[in-house]
Amino acid sequence: MKKIIRMTLPFIVLFVGASLTYIMIKSAKQAKHEHVKRQSYLVRVIKTQKKDQVVYIRTQAEAKTSSPLPVVPQVGGKVIWMKKGLTEGSPIYKGDVLFKIDQSDYKIALTQRKAQLSQAELQLEQAKAQATLALAGVQAVKSLRITQDTKVSALALNEPQVKAAKIAVMSAKAAIAQAQLSLSRTVIKAPFNGYIQDIKIAPGQILGVGSVIGTLYPSSPMYVTASLPLADLEYITSEEENKALASHVMLTKKTQYRQYKWQGVVVRKMQRMEQAGRMLDVYIRVDNVKTEQGEKLPLNMFLDVVISGKVLYNVMAIPYYTMRQNNVVWVRTKDNKLGFKTIKPLYSGNNQVFFREGLEDGAEVITTDLTPAVEGEDITVVK
Repeated sequence: MKKIIRMTLPFIVLFVGASLTYIMIKSAKQAKHEHVKRQSYLVRVIKTQKKDQVVYIRTQAEAKTSSPLPVVPQVGGKVIWMKKGLTEGSPIYKGDVLFKIDQSDYKIALTQRKAQLSQAELQLEQAKAQATLALAGVQAVKSLRITQDTKVSALALNEPQVKAAKIAVMSAKAAIAQAQLSLSRTVIKAPFNGYIQDIKIAPGQILGVGSVIGTLYPSSPMYVTASLPLADLEYITSEEENKALASHVMLTKKTQYRQYKWQGVVVRKMQRMEQAGRMLDVYIRVDNVKTEQGEKLPLNMFLDVVISGKVLYNVMAIPYYTMRQNNVVWVRTKDNKLGFKTIKPLYSGNNQVFFREGLEDGAEVITTDLTPAVEGEDITVVK
């Protein structure tokens, strides 16, 4: 009997379990299928507005001076005096005496030239006197009517000697002028306001004619050459094109504690393309090299450059990052859907895109980045 119970017990347990499972399934309530509404995108928008917009072109450039002038003595000799404090970067002013060369030899030469002039003038007086005597003799002979038909030569009248004496006087005067000029060139003066660099001179030094002893840099104006893409040049006006409408420029240098500003104007558009980056240069002049606080624009300083270009009339502007691939812009439709619009950019720069066509005035452009972006999806604007 026990053997039969052991054999049938597993089947009994399985039967009871299956029965209970069937009863539970039949008694359970059927789950209802509910449609889950998809959540809309949360976005931020900006409204477009048609108005006149100035094209601002940003770049960087290095401050340069107008043509530097090498300091080259026109006469040679020993340096006997130098301007006090004449060191690297020293400020100089027009008319300042930079250094002097020993004048002894040049004063002696001037004295010799003056002596030569006195001798030439004396010889001229003698030649004139001889010519006067010769003429008197000829007139006396003619008064006797002995040789009325005889022509008298210029040589007999001492005319060539007078002419030669006059030339000698002129040559002596020219020699004096040259000696005076050489003497004056022993004092070297600054031709303009500026500063000096690359000084190679010291008292007692012997200078040769044409030796470069330094470089003078004008303090003003200064120039900045900025490289720009070809597309930007049509929005810039130079003084050569129209002086009254020339594009103004703001030059800035930002440090840890403050910002320095200088103002300039576009003088010229260069015709030579820079090969490395395929850029064209514009030439900017800075007349006032001091800021409002009096800081001078240093040579070779790198500057942030903002050029105020032409005005685009009746255009809209949006941030550059809101223009997607193929000039597509995401917009909010009237029924709060995500819409795609294609615009026609007129100019893009300074992190903005300017356009007239593609959107209506007052359209709401989505600035939020959506991934993925599906046209027609619901959106909710975040205030």
